[in-house]
Amino acid sequence: MNVRVFPYPNILREVDRLTTGEYEIFAGRLVGFDDPRPSMEAELLLDEAMRDVIYARFAARFENFDTRAVLSIWTKWYLNAFLPPVLLADLLLTRGLSAPLDRVEFIIGQDSGVTAIKMDGIDQDTTDANAFDRFRHLIFDHFDPLIEMWSERSGVTRRVLWSNVGNTFEAMLCQVEAVSGSSPRLEQARHLLNEL
Repeated sequence: MNVRVFPYPNILREVDRLTTGEYEIFAGRLVGFDDPRPSMEAELLLDEAMRDVIYARFAARFENFDTRAVLSIWTKWYLNAFLPPVLLADLLLTRGLSAPLDRVEFIIGQDSGVTAIKMDGIDQDTTDANAFDRFRHLIFDHFDPLIEMWSERSGVTRRVLWSNVGNTFEAMLCQVEAVSGSSPRLEQARHLLNEL
């Protein structure tokens, strides 16, 4: 597999060019470190202070709620911000975006959800890569440590959190298939998901 290094803002602009029409909801989710908005490192996600803000938001709307369910919902918000544009890059641009936790930061909205992810890393040309090689960095460098931390801080099991990842992944594959049609890359990604 050939590895090409691009300036990340250029890559992210290419991803954003895809986010029109049916994909417009995913625009602006991946940004460069030149984005001026404040951001936080991964180690602060779902820390005690952040959990308190999330709980306060739900307490304003519901008299009773399960804190684990609330934090599981929060992780789904994150996945809906992060995974769709990453999958668009893979499926439609044949590029893998690197997102190890020590090289990304998170922009948090007023609602306490992640609104965008600041990224800086390498872009891999995955045209000839198999599905495992296309997604292994995403699985092992991003989600595995993130889910370990989330589970420890939320009380939500790793199994539930990985299920959230898988459900979001599958939903996005279905959306791309509906909007842009099927492709060998999409079917390979679906097969990998079914094997994990």
